Amino acid sequence: MKKVLLVLLLAVILPIGQAGAAYWVIPTVNWDNWSSQVHFSDDADGKWHEAGLIDLTFYESQSDYDNGKQRLFSSSGFCIELGQWATLGEANTKSLTSYSSSSYGQTELYNAAWLINEFWSDTNNNYQNGALQIAIWDTLYSGKTVSEIMDYGSPGTSHTEGYYNNYINALNNSNYQGSGLEIVEFTNPNLQNIIKPVPLPATFLLMGLGLAGLTTARRKKIFNT
Repeated sequence: MKKVLLVLLLAVILPIGQAGAAYWVIPTVNWDNWSSQVHFSDDADGKWHEAGLIDLTFYESQSDYDNGKQRLFSSSGFCIELGQWATLGEANTKSLTSYSSSSYGQTELYNAAWLINEFWSDTNNNYQNGALQIAIWDTLYSGKTVSEIMDYGSPGTSHTEGYYNNYINALNNSNYQGSGLEIVEFTNPNLQNIIKPVPLPATFLLMGLGLAGLTTARRKKIFNT
């Protein structure tokens, strides 16, 4: 019975977040407070843009999403492309070592990964996440990304700029050595690719444990009958 139970758990847990799998992904900018948005001026077009953490919702297919079926799992991450839209579409997950970009190299990507590993937390506020996103872009694109940072509604008093300077000053070519991040690469080349944590969501681990509990309870019931 133990062997059967183990196979059941693996069947539930392993397909979720499996590298190389294709999903239908919905990205949404995470702002818990609209009064503390982070805006920045892009050197490329001179316009103001928003920066922050991206929440990601994964579905098995577009059909599942269109038909209102339950999502597979959720995660969060940061954008790694410039001038691309962060919007829904089909995407694959890739390891950092297998991902390549014509705009930057592996060294820049691993430096950006180090920033996320070092400074991202689910307790970060909008200013911290906005500053981290801008620091990631500047790291990837050799500091040619941003000309000015502004906290929405409070120009000239940027909390974000302080966080940004701390992140950039701490970097010092610190190469990421871990394996806990992966890339969400969209099939449409005009969509924004995102770097996110690899670990399986706790909700799916709990789902597996829940199924295990149901199986155990059913087994006890059979034996007690």
